[in-house]
Amino acid sequence: RMVFVGGGGDLDEVKAYAASLGLEGKALFVGPVRDRELIRAWYCRADLFLFPSTFDTNGLVVREAAACGLASVLVAGSCAAEDVTGGQNGFLIEENAGSLAAMLLVIGSDRDLLGRVGENAQRQLYLSWEDAVKNAWDRYPAVIDNYRRGLYPKHDGLSDGLLHGLAAALDGLNKGRERYRHMQEDVADGLEDLKDGLGDLREGLSDGLEDLKEGLEDLTDGLDDLKEDLADGARRLKDRLEELGKKLDI
Repeated sequence: RMVFVGGGGDLDEVKAYAASLGLEGKALFVGPVRDRELIRAWYCRADLFLFPSTFDTNGLVVREAAACGLASVLVAGSCAAEDVTGGQNGFLIEENAGSLAAMLLVIGSDRDLLGRVGENAQRQLYLSWEDAVKNAWDRYPAVIDNYRRGLYPKHDGLSDGLLHGLAAALDGLNKGRERYRHMQEDVADGLEDLKDGLGDLREGLSDGLEDLKEGLEDLTDGLDDLKEDLADGARRLKDRLEELGKKLDI
C-alpha cells in the first residue's frame, strides 16, 4: 500500500486520480500530521520513503526518514538528494514516472538491499538538531572572516546598507507592534480593574443602603416603643394624682 501523509493544492486531484485507477484500498490519504510521535510511527512502519521532488530546497524529511532507518527514493541532482549516493544510502531516479516505476520494481525484488540502504542512511544521513546547530555555529566564523577579507563577490543588487536599514526598520516595526500589544493588554487590564472596582462600589452602596434601611426601621420601632412607654407613664401618673386627690379630699 502507498500512504500519502500531508496535504497541498493538488490533494483532491490526486485522490480522484487514485480512485479512477481503483486504488481506494491501496492508496491511503491521511492528511497533514503534526504530532511528532505519530509522524515517527509512519516512518517506522514504512518500507520505503518516496520523495521525488525537485522543488524542496531542504530535504528535512529525508533526514527524518533516515533517523528511522528508512531509505528514500529521490530525484538525482535535486536538493533533497544532497549527500545521497544511489544504492548506498538512498535510491536515485530520473525525473519521470517510468524511472520511478522501474526503481520500485528493482527494490521490491530485493528486500535485503532495501534493509542495507536504510541502515546506511541512518548512519550517514541522519543529523541531530544538536549537530546541525553546532555545524552552523562552527561555520559562521569562517563565513564572517571571508566576508571581511572581501572573498565574497560584491552584490549588484541591493546594498548591504539598504538591507541592514530595512532589517532595522522591520525590527523597529516588530518592537512597536509588541509595545502596542502590551499597551492594549495594560488598557484591557485597567478596564477590567475599573469594572471590578465599580462592581465593588455598587455592592458597597447596596449593602450600605440596606444597613441604613434596617437602621431606620429599628429607629422607628424604638420611637414607637418610647411613645407607648410615655403613654403608659402618663396614665400611671394620672391615676396616682387621682388617688392622691381622693385622699386629700380635694
